[in-house]
Amino acid sequence: ALATGCGDDGGSGGGADTLDTSLADTAVADTAVADTAVADTAVADTAVADTEVADTRDVFVADTTPPTEAECSPTAQPETLAGKSWTLRAFDPRCADPTITNCTLDGVCLKEQKDNLVVVPDAITRPELWIHLGGSGGKPTNAKNILRAAAYSGYRALGLAYMNEPSVADRCNDPVTGVDYDVTCSEKTRLEVITGEDVSPWLEIGASDGLISRLEHALAWLDDRDPSGGWDAYRDGEGHVRWDRIAMSGFSQGGGNVGLISRDHPLRRAFFLSKGAGSVKTLAGDCASDGSCADDGALCCDLSGDPECDEPPASGGKCVHFELAPWVHTGAGGEGTAADRATPAARLYGLVNVNETAWTYSPDVFAAWGMDAWGDFISADPGGEGPPFSGTHQLSSALEPCNGGSFHQSMGADAIQPKIGGCDGQKPAMWDAWLYMMSHEEAE
Repeated sequence: ALATGCGDDGGSGGGADTLDTSLADTAVADTAVADTAVADTAVADTAVADTEVADTRDVFVADTTPPTEAECSPTAQPETLAGKSWTLRAFDPRCADPTITNCTLDGVCLKEQKDNLVVVPDAITRPELWIHLGGSGGKPTNAKNILRAAAYSGYRALGLAYMNEPSVADRCNDPVTGVDYDVTCSEKTRLEVITGEDVSPWLEIGASDGLISRLEHALAWLDDRDPSGGWDAYRDGEGHVRWDRIAMSGFSQGGGNVGLISRDHPLRRAFFLSKGAGSVKTLAGDCASDGSCADDGALCCDLSGDPECDEPPASGGKCVHFELAPWVHTGAGGEGTAADRATPAARLYGLVNVNETAWTYSPDVFAAWGMDAWGDFISADPGGEGPPFSGTHQLSSALEPCNGGSFHQSMGADAIQPKIGGCDGQKPAMWDAWLYMMSHEEAE
């Protein structure tokens, strides 16, 4: 449940527990940093990825070097797991659209080039395309495991690079007051990231850098390079995305973006890792005049700080209230109620670690979207109930992160994810949960 405080605040079974480690797991066309995701030893390459980090935009630099022909002609990297095989290919998004800048209109650029990652199973058994969106600062090449699970489940899969820096919280939080500039900031900022349209005063990106434009160009490029690969099935005659043939997962910022996309478009399936939406911060009171925070009567932080509070007092001792972003309660296009979302609750699934901050609001988000109709949260941790998890759409984990990462990062970054048999293992501990949420079907 949300609280008032002070601060500035698939099927079951995955088969064998190992990937074929005779195959070097190096990101194709991304040779600047070795990416040993299978063995999960690339700590330096992932430790700062997919996390809500402080905004360091002053050190961001633009990569204006165009991709080479070799980078636009990626070599297939084969992998095999439990008798199922697939290939991975990474490519610079600018191969598909040279007008992509990776920068905002005011010159704030991504810290580094981020490749798209395509994973195609040898035996395609699902007609939908699975798309994964990483968290703030994350790279698709650092989140291979969720795409591997999609390929194992029979999907063509695409890890899409997008304008995911800085975090939505960094965009929307006023450092002076400690609360959001406006309660609509998260929705408008996400919409601009997704559409590339000028809807947010807190973010300015060009149309070609919008997530949907990047996706449409990537699909066109893949179809051009592989005419018999079936990529034309995911666009209509005008080149627009066929959302009813798309399944999506997203972690952190990516999960919130998938939450908004599934509000406005009829996805075949949506899977939220950590969150499907976030919370917003508003001023709920003043310590000097009110004496206590609003709603639950919690002690108010004074200027010296209150030991009951997790964070220092914000805005000179003001009480900060956390509530769900207003768009959570709206339907397609921001109209109506959550019952009017374009993607029905029967197609929505979520997985949250109980030790991360998202646990304080994601259950309320999922309930608002009707995901609790199939039961409460069930632990996905190994040794528990296991698939089919009583048919629930809500799973939780309490596992410790690997390689010094946070509980939040453990839900998205390959190197931080807990593994079967401990952090030296190779199979993600959430593998069976992923497969379940990628394949469980519900009558609508």
